[in-house]
Amino acid sequence: MKIAFFAPYPINTVASQRFRFEQYFNELEKKGIDHNLYSFYPRWAFEVLYKEKHYFRKTAGIVAGFMRRSIQLLKSLDADYVLIHRELTPLGPPVFEWILIQVFKKQVIFDFDDAIWIPDESSGNRWFLRLKWHQKVAYLCRKSCRVSAGNQYLADFALRYNSRITINPTTVDTSKTAHIKVNHRKEHVTIGWTGTHTTMKYLEMILDPLQKILNEYEQASLLIICNHQPAWKIKKMEFIRWKKTGEWDDLSRIHVGLMPLPEDPWTLGKCGFKILEYFSLGIPALASPVGFNSRLIDHGGNGFLCRNGSEWIKYLEILIQDPSRRTSMGASGKKLVEDAFSLTSNRDTFLGLFE
Repeated sequence: MKIAFFAPYPINTVASQRFRFEQYFNELEKKGIDHNLYSFYPRWAFEVLYKEKHYFRKTAGIVAGFMRRSIQLLKSLDADYVLIHRELTPLGPPVFEWILIQVFKKQVIFDFDDAIWIPDESSGNRWFLRLKWHQKVAYLCRKSCRVSAGNQYLADFALRYNSRITINPTTVDTSKTAHIKVNHRKEHVTIGWTGTHTTMKYLEMILDPLQKILNEYEQASLLIICNHQPAWKIKKMEFIRWKKTGEWDDLSRIHVGLMPLPEDPWTLGKCGFKILEYFSLGIPALASPVGFNSRLIDHGGNGFLCRNGSEWIKYLEILIQDPSRRTSMGASGKKLVEDAFSLTSNRDTFLGLFE
């Protein structure tokens, strides 16, 4: 069997690709399944894609991407299955998708992990937002032989167009985190958040509660791990630029993980990956009770769901003051990942996409 993976970004660059299918490539090789990954953006274009300005380089990257896709379609002619992650092209109608499905008659699996049928404007993509074609999500759901959805909310959308839906969650390769131990017995408590600059706006929702906690507790500090430094600063905040090398070691410095979200149609599609990262290291999580967050967090068991500023303060205080509770709740979260959201536990679901 041969599988062609079509993705927006170069290999080993973004979490959605790394943790949804790239980490399964070794599993495919063990089964003798040949596979290739074809990215739309060249690496040189991806490096500036979400930065301000760089308009010429971004435009050149888009043009190069369309040329690359034309060649890549021909390269995939001998594939038994084609997995499309999110889309084939970031702009315009589903022309390449139509060629792949209608002309080349390929068996297409459509994989998505966000509510990408809804426009989500970020500081890095405003310049071409109006050129995006969000209707192609429905087209891909309708025309694919199977749809791989990251959670039930996304699956419900896909079910409007296709009955062959697999809920395929984003997972963690726990073999890479098993040896890392978070020391909850340390006197100092690090409250942490990790993510990309496009989700940094959600952390800003709770800056006031965080500042009150940091003012109140001398032993507490805030750690932010992101690909871009935030434009704001608060007391006792440390920033680490995200890097793939040592990413789990950086995360292991956190004792309490955060995932605030507003509730809207876009955030309901989130797959809770920040929470899964925290849990995989035995770190309890505090999150907004939005969408899949409520599925992952057992309130009081492996974390807390916070509905307002006073609850963020209340539950942060509980975890700052009680290291044994951080330890037990972190262990519960780790077990959840191992049982239901690990590469091992989800292997058969992923491989089943190609049966």
